[in-house]
Amino acid sequence: MKIPKMILFDYGQTLIAEQKFDGVKGTEAVLQYATRNKYQLSAEQVQAKANEIRREYMEEMHSIGRFDLALEKAGLEPDEVWYIGDQYECDVNGALNAGLLPICYIGAIDLPYTEDTNILTVKTWNEIERYME
Repeated sequence: MKIPKMILFDYGQTLIAEQKFDGVKGTEAVLQYATRNKYQLSAEQVQAKANEIRREYMEEMHSIGRFDLALEKAGLEPDEVWYIGDQYECDVNGALNAGLLPICYIGAIDLPYTEDTNILTVKTWNEIERYME
């Protein structure tokens, strides 16, 4: 395996293990103070719409464009760069589609993950270090 000239990292749950987000709990807290709930939506219904909006945003944010920008600024080609992220759909597939070597980091929290023997998957930083020897 070719050692990269640069490694890009996803932030949340890859570099920093953040507490698992509970959107419904947060929405319930906000709805307690709402002066009006015009459509009488439950916290679950509000969160479902928020999740839909977030998915659309994440798809756009994790498009190939962000990888192209990083490559351009670094003056590197895709095959010279690894990308390590924890979300299979946006991190791994985004990096793969941009031509980078994706590494799926599954060590922080339990996220949906589809086993793919074609993708490097690691649970600890020591595993990544071994690939660089």
